[in-house]
Amino acid sequence: MTVNTGDKVTITVPTNLDDLEWDSVKSVDDLPKGDGTTAYTKNADNTYTITNTFAEGGIFTQKNSLGTVG
Repeated sequence: MTVNTGDKVTITVPTNLDDLEWDSVKSVDDLPKGDGTTAYTKNADNTYTITNTFAEGGIFTQKNSLGTVG
């Protein structure tokens, strides 16, 4: 993603999948220190929202992983 200083990018991750699971601790690479912050919010419907707030502009990637249940 390409962002400017101060941009916020949000991603909502479903958690009600029969064959896949998502873990906020193991499934996301936080932004590197100095590039910004990554926060997680559990929503009323049990989904999670990942919010990245960028301290500087640039081109960034972030790995988000879903694992197989079981």
